[in-house]
Amino acid sequence: MAHPSEEEITRSLSSLRACAEKWSEASLKLANAHQQWSGYLSDGLAFGIFLPVGLSYQKACNALAAAAGQGVSRMSDVSVTLFDVAKAYEQDEENNVHLTQGKW
Repeated sequence: MAHPSEEEITRSLSSLRACAEKWSEASLKLANAHQQWSGYLSDGLAFGIFLPVGLSYQKACNALAAAAGQGVSRMSDVSVTLFDVAKAYEQDEENNVHLTQGKW
């Protein structure tokens, strides 16, 4: 296996960080949506004769908020992991670990 050039390593690290940033941005957008779905909803009396419809709507909003909350957490995890991988690989390169072990 040919050793990657410094340019290839730099490009790979840059790509990892760019991907991590996209996951982070997507997480923030989903967090904003989560806030919209988990906002204050009226009690059952406010729906009047439309109580069944209102309660169904409220239940759907609660389900969306819960799913979005989990999504925010998981997307943040992906972003952090990608940043950590880029940092670890960069540190290995700085310490010449890959060169001495002959593994990339």
